[in-house]
Amino acid sequence: MLRLSSRGSGTGGKSTHRPRYGDGQATRGLRFCAGDCERAVGFIMEQRRLQRERKYRQRQERRLRAEQRSYGRCPNGLHVDMQLLERLTLLGYERQLAAEALRQARD
Repeated sequence: MLRLSSRGSGTGGKSTHRPRYGDGQATRGLRFCAGDCERAVGFIMEQRRLQRERKYRQRQERRLRAEQRSYGRCPNGLHVDMQLLERLTLLGYERQLAAEALRQARD
């Protein structure tokens, strides 16, 4: 089994901080890597890294949508274009003022 633990590792009570893999992760890693434990550990770590990145991007997208909703809708019913808003703020305009200008200009 590929489960690694920092508890009871035989280091005399010292914590070695080894990652812990669940049975499903270990099985999947070993299957993808044809039973090679070293490659399976690398595979699992890469999968975890990709999952963290996906979660980070999802949080960023949710935050962006929430900010977009906070500016309200344009008269045509669409939300403020966040890319245009970002461009205006990079030019030095205040974010709230730029959002209001975009909202009024999008008929």
